[in-house]
Amino acid sequence: MKYDVKRQHVGDRNYEAGDTRVARPDDVAHLVASGVLTEKAAVVPNNKALKVPSNKAK
Repeated sequence: MKYDVKRQHVGDRNYEAGDTRVARPDDVAHLVASGVLTEKAAVVPNNKALKVPSNKAK
């Protein structure tokens, strides 16, 4: 799982604010609870098939 680093901390290496950390959720649960890490939002891909252009019939 990917996490955004909010505050500097030392894990398996030195992480600075703004870095991305990949870790197992049970290994970093205490860092998420204290606000050092936040879960990175999953990117939802665009599905062009669901969108109908305004110049096309619906």
